[in-house]
Amino acid sequence: MEPRGDVVEYFGFLAFVLVLCYVDLPGKVKKLKREIKSIKRNDGYTRKEVFGMSKMLEGLKGRNCIIWFEESPISIGNKVKCYVEDVDEEWIKILVTNKKGEKETKLVRVDWVSEVEIGEK
Repeated sequence: MEPRGDVVEYFGFLAFVLVLCYVDLPGKVKKLKREIKSIKRNDGYTRKEVFGMSKMLEGLKGRNCIIWFEESPISIGNKVKCYVEDVDEEWIKILVTNKKGEKETKLVRVDWVSEVEIGEK
């Protein structure tokens, strides 16, 4: 009978240790959520800001403009002279002329845009 009692004590102790490990888990999850929210707020990246920017950019559909980007999209550069074809909540579809004089369609994230200079239609 003694071996069976040792096994039960072992599992009881193991269960006690597991409970102690996971008792503070909800507090840790709440703390991580607060930290993530703080980081997003400090970076200035909130859905409202991106949505507001995309609403403003919708007025540029069908217009030529110069767009400056915070992050340089691949093969475009920081300053781009382009024609805005379409805009949604997260993306801008632009038509650019490459160095060879060929027109290329590019999709660029709205949150990369830092400044826009509006040209004629």
